[in-house]
Amino acid sequence: MSEKDVDIVNTGYRRLEELNQEESKLVSLLISGFNVTDAANLIGISRQTVYNWMNREHVRKEMDRRKQELASQGNSMILKDIESYVNNIKALAKDNSDKRVMLAANQYLINRIYGNPTSTVIQEENGNGMETGETEIEAAIAKIRIRTKK
Repeated sequence: MSEKDVDIVNTGYRRLEELNQEESKLVSLLISGFNVTDAANLIGISRQTVYNWMNREHVRKEMDRRKQELASQGNSMILKDIESYVNNIKALAKDNSDKRVMLAANQYLINRIYGNPTSTVIQEENGNGMETGETEIEAAIAKIRIRTKK
């Protein structure tokens, strides 16, 4: 392989890794919330071309990189004021004027610490032989069994 061939391969490889101007504009439009049709019309390409470009590895990687960058910027903005947000939620959790808001704020704080529950647990025995700790599904099955016995 000659030096010229190596240069062609290297240039081709670089092109695979870099977006051209239209691809970059497409990524920007899609990240900004434009749909495929509108993005295609603004750039002056067909919808099929948009989908073809979106299937290119370097375009997908750039979209992922930009999405991650936006998420990181958003998280940084939120973290700057996190103490005031937590204080606001705490205030809502202590506010007795609206029980639903109070409940939601308390649930949020608990879920942030302990994680979201994957199922609801029944906390009391209902006299039908169901013990504390049974899930709603188990409770529903037990009710069905009781009804079918009658």
